[in-house]
Amino acid sequence: NTWDSIGLAHHELGELERAARSYRRAIAFYREVGDRWGEADTLDRLGDTHLAAGRAPSARDAWRRAAETLDQIGDAGAEQVRAKLG
Repeated sequence: NTWDSIGLAHHELGELERAARSYRRAIAFYREVGDRWGEADTLDRLGDTHLAAGRAPSARDAWRRAAETLDQIGDAGAEQVRAKLG
């Protein structure tokens, strides 16, 4: 959760590359411990950061992965993430 929070702080400060690096560290940790919801939640924010940095294809990829993960764990939040793809 700490890396995710650091990523959010960097994003809010406009430090988008640092935000993306922090989010990727959080995602790696969530995968390591098997926290699929945390992984999906951070992928969603990573997508937002990519979009803010002008990297729309990377944003769509992160959101797609987040939505797929949320679908796999049966979380209704997948629809909110999927709406960003449209």
